[in-house]
Amino acid sequence: YCPDLVEAARGALVTAMRERGHPDVQVVADRRPVTPDRVAVTFTVHSRGQARVTRIFFEGNAVTAEPVMRQLLAVRPGDLYRESAIDQTVQNLLRSGLFRRVEAETLPGAEPRERYLTFVVVEREAASIDLVEQSLTLHNLDLTGVTSDVEALGGGAVLRGGGQRLTLYAQERWQGIAFVDPFLHRYVLAQGGANRRTADRGADVTEVWYDADLGVGLKALQNRLTLLPFAHVTWADPEGVPPGVDIAAGQQLISGLGARARADFNVRDAERVTYLGFELSAEGRFGFPWMGSDLTFDRVDVVVAAALPLGSNARGQHYVLRLEGGYGRLGTDEAPPGHLLFTPEARGFDAVVRRRDTPEGVVEVGGRSAVSATVELRVPMAYARRHAFVPFLDVATVADDADDPLASPHAAAGLAYAFSFLDERLEGFVHGALPFAGDGDPAYAGLGLDGSF
Repeated sequence: YCPDLVEAARGALVTAMRERGHPDVQVVADRRPVTPDRVAVTFTVHSRGQARVTRIFFEGNAVTAEPVMRQLLAVRPGDLYRESAIDQTVQNLLRSGLFRRVEAETLPGAEPRERYLTFVVVEREAASIDLVEQSLTLHNLDLTGVTSDVEALGGGAVLRGGGQRLTLYAQERWQGIAFVDPFLHRYVLAQGGANRRTADRGADVTEVWYDADLGVGLKALQNRLTLLPFAHVTWADPEGVPPGVDIAAGQQLISGLGARARADFNVRDAERVTYLGFELSAEGRFGFPWMGSDLTFDRVDVVVAAALPLGSNARGQHYVLRLEGGYGRLGTDEAPPGHLLFTPEARGFDAVVRRRDTPEGVVEVGGRSAVSATVELRVPMAYARRHAFVPFLDVATVADDADDPLASPHAAAGLAYAFSFLDERLEGFVHGALPFAGDGDPAYAGLGLDGSF
């Protein structure tokens, strides 16, 4: 006989009954001796009966349209009252990126077996600026909400609330626009973008390319699963490519089809920090010859990440072990444009590339295959929200078809500090890294800074 096991069994019964729509269940455990060395334990279950959710309300959504929020509901009016479905709805609202905080409140309904739910949210700011990446993101747009009322249009709120996201890039080597509508329909999403990019690969080798893509896809499980087929077109203009370097020389126009798939089964805490679960994203692209180009290729890029909680502090902040792995492969019989090759990121290096010696100098190119891995331990600071020290280990490598992708890894270890100020309107990180393997140019420090307004 173990009292702890009896209490654990009682708690399991309470949880099981609540998942069957009994929110007011009570379970009492009685112990009765049978023989000197045996006892009988009786669990008595008291319940007022099953309860159903009859009304669902939202509070705090000053601009977010209610139909957008209802797409994220894991519980519907008429469903049995299940705490897991309510918790999943809170997670869905946090995952959407539209809200900083989400809480669920339960009220008794008009009848004893009825429950009303209210989801109280704090919306995030309308825009954010990444000061390091030099990008501007407009959140929670509704570009379909144009009205002929000029006065209402001037107020700006008429163009907000649809859950859409528009990002503008204004870097020296990257100018572009990206648009995402995750809430086009309950089961449909859309995404598109256009960019102009440049790259200096050394030895007077440069590349300019323009690309655009547009796709409409399907989603399920309140946006946790998405599949987005898309069409893409790219015009590339490499210049100064010397012989013996595995990148195409001359202008090329490439078109093709692709698909992006994503599965997000992460769990976030009250600070929106992922502490449990996994995430998978995969993208496949196929390119076909067009208007004089003879390039045919297939390109696959897969990233898997998992988070494991290792405990929590008195404030409820989690110690989290995070693992991430990536793999990429480019298949083609021709020399591809340089931008199609893989150049994975690893803290501690300016770039993870292959170096090719030519009479004109050293040329830096990516690889037809790439492997990367990251291990992080998030140690939260109890004195503030979203502050943490994060020791990390990054490993990445690129290779050609004839090379072993694990033969020459780039590896670095370091420490990052994540911070958040001004009620989460100013967030970012600083990190220091020490490379200990690989021949890349070292980058001993890094900074990220994001402001919302």
